[in-house]
Amino acid sequence: MKSLRTWHVTLTLVAVACGPDEEVYASDCADYDACDEQSGPQDNLCINEFMASNSWTTPDENGAYSDWIEIHNPNEETVSLTGLTITDDLTDPEKHILVDLEIEGGEYLLFWADGTEDAKDTHLPFKLDQGGESLGLFHADGSVIEALDYDTQATDFSASRIPDCSDAWEIVDEPTPETSNGER
Repeated sequence: MKSLRTWHVTLTLVAVACGPDEEVYASDCADYDACDEQSGPQDNLCINEFMASNSWTTPDENGAYSDWIEIHNPNEETVSLTGLTITDDLTDPEKHILVDLEIEGGEYLLFWADGTEDAKDTHLPFKLDQGGESLGLFHADGSVIEALDYDTQATDFSASRIPDCSDAWEIVDEPTPETSNGER
């Protein structure tokens, strides 16, 4: 059995406003009480894992090995992603608007950061920068669900929250796309 190597990663959670007058960290929004009463199931969604250089780990439906971002829905109910936006540039939160997508309760959904010009469904019009950049998931009104900055990533290693949707990030050599990152 291959041993699992992990490294701690420096990721910065960016301060966000969950409610109109309340600044908290994005990860705090996992608890409804940390945000004001306008919070809902979309606020619980998290960027749970991502890979900025995928050469063999997992292919998309066309067999291409593209960068990927995994969103996890820790809620019990299905959550609509329609109208949410996802970006690799926090100054451009509307880089890609999600249309006609849902994520079932407890499920994981991969987005392929493959730079598709006419991106739709789970393919994005940008690629991840292996040298480091930002990732963000936003409401349709531009308010942040989650935003983070990351440093240089190794090929075929993922940045993973362990346990899922927690504040603890690790770089792992055995990524778990579309499944739980487990416990440590």
